[in-house]
Amino acid sequence: MEPYQRFLLISCLIGFTALVLFSLRRFLNGSGPNSQGHLGSHRLFGYAVIGVFCAIAFAQVAAAVIAGSEERTPAMVGWGFGALLTFAFGSLGLVALDQRWNLYWDEQGLEGVSIHYTGDPTNDRHHLKWDEVVAYGSITSTNIYFVVTADNRRIYWSAMFPGHASFLEVIHKYRPEVRNLGEVSR
Repeated sequence: MEPYQRFLLISCLIGFTALVLFSLRRFLNGSGPNSQGHLGSHRLFGYAVIGVFCAIAFAQVAAAVIAGSEERTPAMVGWGFGALLTFAFGSLGLVALDQRWNLYWDEQGLEGVSIHYTGDPTNDRHHLKWDEVVAYGSITSTNIYFVVTADNRRIYWSAMFPGHASFLEVIHKYRPEVRNLGEVSR
């Protein structure tokens, strides 16, 4: 078997593993939150994302070494550059391990990040009472949702968090009259 064929086989196996993990994540997203809880990153999923990207990157490094041993320098450089990019994108999985972005709620209200993408999520958090929440929506072309108060204080969360769809039901449980703003621009 040629080296590129081995690489293709390994890539297909990794792709299949990623598909299984994505399906598992979709299954976890269906599990509903209860009257108190949290919505946030799932550590197993974060580790799985990092693992899959590292496996792909190591396969690319192996392909670069094989190309280098066969004195095909352009292929070696291409595979090496691809491995660096894959490691970089894989490191984004570390965000999934950061618990500071989580959203917490109970019967009194909810607490979460009050910033969108920038800043330190530890220092930029709001605690809102349920009766302060007047609407919710999402930011156009992103997976970021938010709740908003009459004085425009907001709490953001990601639609990528397991349980996101069920959390929208929690909002309606505590605030049945809340308005859905739909997609809004930043």
